[in-house]
Amino acid sequence: MEKKVQNADTWTVDYEDKLQRLQSYREKLDELCDFVDQELRFNRQKREEWQRRTYEWKQSHDREESSGNN
Repeated sequence: MEKKVQNADTWTVDYEDKLQRLQSYREKLDELCDFVDQELRFNRQKREEWQRRTYEWKQSHDREESSGNN
């Protein structure tokens, strides 16, 4: 009987350890997801800025060419 109680206690401790480890993994995963979201947002902003600048440059370049050819 004593052995069964000891096994139950050991199982409870193992379960609590595993639960704590899982919670720690979850926190780390949440941090990683936040980091990835920030990076994606930053990259999207930079890409949009680059596209806007490219478009503005092309418009300016086309105007210069058309006014220079007349």
